[in-house]
Amino acid sequence: MRQSIRSQAVLKAIALTFVANLLVASTKIVVGLATGLLSVTASGFESLLDTLNNVFGFAALKLSQRAPDHDHPYGHRKFETFAAVMVAFLMFLAGTHIFLAAVRRLHEGFSPETSTWAYGVMILSIVVNIFVITYENRVGRKFKSEFLMADAAHTSTDLFSSLLVIMAIGFVAAGLAWADLAAAVAVVLIIAWVGFRLIRDAFLILTDSAQLDPKEILRCATSVAGVLEVHNIRSRGTPDAVLVDLHIKVEPTMSVQEGHTLSHAVKDCIIHELPEVVDVVVHLEPATDSTGPSGAE
Repeated sequence: MRQSIRSQAVLKAIALTFVANLLVASTKIVVGLATGLLSVTASGFESLLDTLNNVFGFAALKLSQRAPDHDHPYGHRKFETFAAVMVAFLMFLAGTHIFLAAVRRLHEGFSPETSTWAYGVMILSIVVNIFVITYENRVGRKFKSEFLMADAAHTSTDLFSSLLVIMAIGFVAAGLAWADLAAAVAVVLIIAWVGFRLIRDAFLILTDSAQLDPKEILRCATSVAGVLEVHNIRSRGTPDAVLVDLHIKVEPTMSVQEGHTLSHAVKDCIIHELPEVVDVVVHLEPATDSTGPSGAE
């Protein structure tokens, strides 16, 4: 039920931002081509990339909802993480295209035109971007969605680039045509930095980096009566779907049924205290005279 509510909320957020991004992208591209402002056109294609990200993310989220099967016994949750990686690669692709266009424009010596339409569309873009970033960050943090957080970070490049483009339009109006190219290159640098951050975060998840502080799990497990020691605590997965395994030492005379009941008590405690945990594997070991204090190793 919890995963179903999360999926519905994330999919709704993606659908709403798709509409907003499509509106901004189409308007900026039309105005950019009409005026010859490369910075506006580049910003428009960046916004168009946002809409493609939304489409890709929607499909990936649908796949991630599928129940575990024979080939994916741990579920399909990392499809969303993969989608976040694709967002970054698409950003790099768009940035390369914008940079090459700026180089060509520099050699051609083309002078763009300015108009109130150019200012208007960039102001519209800023308003929409603020809405999208705020909305996606709020839903992304609440439901711990890497894709929404990644898309919000990507949209933030639109916000910063829009501010740069407005400044560039003003310089172009004053006769400084090079400002248009400078703003376009600045947009490329912003795209590259955000893309690097997205890949770095997704890489940590895809390489099974620890998702929880072992001390949190240790505190919960040792609070269960009958647990004498806890060690080999590990966690992996995604921020909203963490898998945990740990070893606990118990009295050697404990029966199989008692051990089974105790391991379930530890599992229930961890899942209750840490809602992001979806499964816990508890390994039972008999305690010996050399058993020391509980630890996270």
